[in-house]
Amino acid sequence: MEEKGVTKVIGLGFEIRKLLKAKGITKKELAAKMGMGQAALGSMIDKPDMNTKRLRQLSDVLGENLFVLFLHERPAGEQKLAEEIEAQKKLLDEKDKKIAELEKEIGLLREMIDVIKSLGRGK
Repeated sequence: MEEKGVTKVIGLGFEIRKLLKAKGITKKELAAKMGMGQAALGSMIDKPDMNTKRLRQLSDVLGENLFVLFLHERPAGEQKLAEEIEAQKKLLDEKDKKIAELEKEIGLLREMIDVIKSLGRGK
């Protein structure tokens, strides 16, 4: 990208694909959210530059500030925050899995209680 004689080369397409993979979003899903076809999305991503409107739309849809890719370095505070968010997401996923396991166990215990009660009534 050129601005006032300064060129910053980034692999925007690579970064977007990496982000899609991390978020579990397919190109087809992203294209639908962007209101475009998958082929048009692929062409847009593979271009060496992108207009600001599309980059903002991509940022909104993906929930990530893609403009930071154009900085020489990611701001330290933002990097730490991003790392903390990822760590919290992993903890949340682990807790969600544990909740699902416990809910399943509760269901089995309730079934056992119902069986025990029905056996008690049969006497």
